[in-house]
Amino acid sequence: MQVISKQYEDFVEQDFERYVKWHRRALEQPPEQYQILREMLAKIVPVEQNLSLLNLCAGNGNLIVYLNQKFSHWNYVGSDTVKRLIEDESTTKIQNKNIKLFPYTIEEIQSQYSNQFDLVVHFMRLLHFEDWREHIKTAVCASKKGGHIFISSLFNSFDVDLLTLVCDYNIPACSKGYCLQYNTFSAAEVERYCQSLDVREIHFTPFEISFDIPRKAEGVGSYTVRTKDGHRLTISAGMLMQWQILHIVV
Repeated sequence: MQVISKQYEDFVEQDFERYVKWHRRALEQPPEQYQILREMLAKIVPVEQNLSLLNLCAGNGNLIVYLNQKFSHWNYVGSDTVKRLIEDESTTKIQNKNIKLFPYTIEEIQSQYSNQFDLVVHFMRLLHFEDWREHIKTAVCASKKGGHIFISSLFNSFDVDLLTLVCDYNIPACSKGYCLQYNTFSAAEVERYCQSLDVREIHFTPFEISFDIPRKAEGVGSYTVRTKDGHRLTISAGMLMQWQILHIVV
């Protein structure tokens, strides 16, 4: 098979109907990582204040909807590099006076917003991009001084970036040559880069799912295995999914 594209946007366009189902389902069944984020926010930021939040790679805004259930006095902006996700029918009831969704590229975010948001979140999507530095720079640029950034992605402690191209032959888009990346980034290099942006604090929090997931017969899709000491490891197509939440104080 010849790889035509490994860009996230191209894959989603080719695989849209299957891919958007995850985002629609997340409106009713939010991932556990969303709950962890909400708990972290409640502990770290003054949630009673009228805060502004930017969600990068927001899809149809399902994370914003989840946060808005608890923090309905905040103002939210969601952006995604795939216009069809922002314009999906599931967003019709989402956009209101305190929630706005826009189809912006990362570069457009940098030009549109500077020093404007108390909070920036980028959850469970950074792994699909090679240019993680550009995404982090954008988040820092959009944040107010003293603001908080939360990024959920795959990070390792080996000081190695693992750039992994996933070609799942059970997905028609992949069979056509449109593949998706599941990248794991060096936590040490991410920290060095954040320090070069002159941020105040950098913290990594490992995420361990709290329930078992059975293994699929074939193709990508997360499942869990137990270690001897009872911890759960999340695997997808034989790849260890080293989820961590990066917290940056600007």
